[in-house]
Amino acid sequence: MLRNKILLLVISLLAVTVFVTTAVFAWGTRRAVLAETEANGILVAQFLARMAGFANQVPQDVEEAIGGQMVAQATLTSYLIDLAQQAGLSDREINDRLRQIADRTAIDEFWVTDSEGEAVFHNIAGVELNFNSGSNAAKRGLDASEFWPLITGDRQVVVQPARPRPLDGRVFKYVAVAGIDRPRIVQVGDDVELLSKLQRRVGLMRMVNELIDNETILAIRIVDSNLVNQARAVTSGKSGVQGLNSDRDIANLRAAIGQGKRASYVEANLLKVILPIINNQKQIQGATMLYLSTDRVRMQMRHDLRQAAVISLFILAIGLLASLVLARKITRPVAQLTAAVATVDTPRFNRFSLQTVAARRDELGILARAFEQMVQTVRDRECSLQQAQTALIESEEHFRTLIESAADVIAIVDHQSEIRYCSPAISLVLGYPPAQLQGHTMLEFVHPDDQDATAIAFANTLQHSGIASPLELRLRHQNGEWIILEATSNNLLDNSAVNGVIVNLRDITERKQAELLRQAKEMAEQANRAKSAFLANMSHELRTPLNAIIGYSEMLQEEAEDLDQTDLLPDLQRIHGAGKHLLSLINDILDLSKIEAGKMDLYLEPFDVSQLVAEVVSTIQPLIAKNYNTLVIDCPTSARLPLTLPKSVRYCSICFQMRQNLRKTV
Repeated sequence: MLRNKILLLVISLLAVTVFVTTAVFAWGTRRAVLAETEANGILVAQFLARMAGFANQVPQDVEEAIGGQMVAQATLTSYLIDLAQQAGLSDREINDRLRQIADRTAIDEFWVTDSEGEAVFHNIAGVELNFNSGSNAAKRGLDASEFWPLITGDRQVVVQPARPRPLDGRVFKYVAVAGIDRPRIVQVGDDVELLSKLQRRVGLMRMVNELIDNETILAIRIVDSNLVNQARAVTSGKSGVQGLNSDRDIANLRAAIGQGKRASYVEANLLKVILPIINNQKQIQGATMLYLSTDRVRMQMRHDLRQAAVISLFILAIGLLASLVLARKITRPVAQLTAAVATVDTPRFNRFSLQTVAARRDELGILARAFEQMVQTVRDRECSLQQAQTALIESEEHFRTLIESAADVIAIVDHQSEIRYCSPAISLVLGYPPAQLQGHTMLEFVHPDDQDATAIAFANTLQHSGIASPLELRLRHQNGEWIILEATSNNLLDNSAVNGVIVNLRDITERKQAELLRQAKEMAEQANRAKSAFLANMSHELRTPLNAIIGYSEMLQEEAEDLDQTDLLPDLQRIHGAGKHLLSLINDILDLSKIEAGKMDLYLEPFDVSQLVAEVVSTIQPLIAKNYNTLVIDCPTSARLPLTLPKSVRYCSICFQMRQNLRKTV
């Protein structure tokens, strides 16, 4: 009877256990794979959300930079025209010069009008632009009336967005400024086909199409705040992704955009992940939606269920055989145990009656041996307790030694930040004996500037159990110095064994000093690069007006010679020589910046010493005359030496050194 009950009970327990284990295992596997798929989908959606803003912003930033450069080109063109007209150049000469500039620079087109909006200067033949906004004038030529406010004075700069040109379909950008000397339009145009290529290379559609792998990611949809598709890609031949416009999808997209929260859900054979797109101003611009396949989840579940079924059948077979054997071995020892228990409180109890049962290796044998040794157990209990107490003391000593030998400071404070314990490392870090700090609050040693942040961090630690985020703070050393430490706290107020907050302090003063030195080095290197860039840019910017001065001086010399006005030639020659000399100095400055950047080439060539001396004397002669000094030159009329540096660099170095010496001359 007992044997049948045991057999039935064992089989029932095995069947229930196998069923529950299989169900839990399958459900856990499904949740784990879905969670992994969802996490990967969220990462991809976050990537797309970030790249959506980047892909739209890059072409805009590039076009804005090009527009700023074109405004500068148009402004320089306006000044050049004003100078040319003041110099008396004819319109044809000015137009030819402008054509040469356009051929040699990045300017593709230029249009300059008079005060009536008629094009006076341009480099495009056979094309006529209509700048006049009047109804009659607008009937001929390509419409450019958008720039008419520059003549009326309503605007000073007009920047037109890049767009296909009606003339030939090429993507052009036009920028115009108002005239300097009179009402006119000075317009430049550049071919910006690069913007279209850039849009195609970093556009959303390219990224979306490349992310579709036809296995895990089946479809991607990116919409703006009005649910208008910005990019969309769908795997062909997959069920559930053809429309991408189900009511549930639209409702969840609206909710994600409205609430700014991500969402994920399973529908049919798809796992759908929605993530809002947030720009740098924390504004929601739209949402990204991914359609992920759950085929991998189903395949994994089938595989796991097959394994679970095989294991379950094996367990049931083993359990059935084991239950038959156990049923026989359990009933007889149970009867002996029952008889022994019935006579345990009588003189008829024989402590050796359970020897056969105690010899067993199963639970019944354990029970019999325990029953026999009950008296011995009580006798040995006191000895066991003493041994346990000794082991506890040794364990406490072990952990105390570890704490007191650690290089970091370990302290225990109560809920009011009062110090209850400090490890000996406090003496090495702050110089205080541990006993001296007990009874004081931690905030007493914190730098005044760090006390508010420390108090807030400690309050947060008290509100949440577990390890808090690291905090950097300054503590006062015994000698008055401030030591930078990194504090990590662990709230164990609910632990009865500790009943406090454990604070770990680590000295990071040297690390912070190293970080400051590194930052200072980076700032110095950045300042050096900025200086070099400034010298190079200023040298290039000063060349343009100097070239104009040199050119006009040459033209005036020729005109004075033609008009036989020889009395003007010395002054004009001085202007021309000074301009050439200043241009040479600017070139020397640019050479110095090249030398500093390591991009200067060295060429050896014959060198005329007397010519160099003459140029140096002409440069420093005003300073000599200003200080009422006399400069005596002793140099052969002809001396040629091999150079170790280019002439311009030697000349600039000699001038700079002599100027420094002359400043010190009284």
